[in-house]
Amino acid sequence: MTSNFNLNVPFNKSSNNIDLIGSIGYINSLNPDIKLSGNMPYWFDRRGINFGDIDTSFKINRTQLSNLNIFRKNDIRGFITAKGELKGKFTDPDISINFNVDYPHFKGIRIRETWEGDIKNENNEFLLNMKNRYSL
Repeated sequence: MTSNFNLNVPFNKSSNNIDLIGSIGYINSLNPDIKLSGNMPYWFDRRGINFGDIDTSFKINRTQLSNLNIFRKNDIRGFITAKGELKGKFTDPDISINFNVDYPHFKGIRIRETWEGDIKNENNEFLLNMKNRYSL
């Protein structure tokens, strides 16, 4: 695996934006598995450093769930594609993720279907919605 992150933290104005662009993928991959970008304003005043609302997004290109340890350890496989956003307060961002899971496997059972879903946070809890899109 390889990662590439560019973090730009300017100091030339009284109010600035921290910009982040990054990717994570396999060494010889032409298309990184995860791409992310975002920004967050910040400024200095009598109280010190202050941060504004975070505005970030990420994209997971089609990759195997078993590449992630949490799924591998629980014998969950398949392919995932996802897009998501983190916006709002740095300490309590609003999270929205849309995803598809193709050919899910669980404990040796293979399902020839595609599932789509989303994850959102509401009232400090995460809500997961999933439905079968179609059988393959």
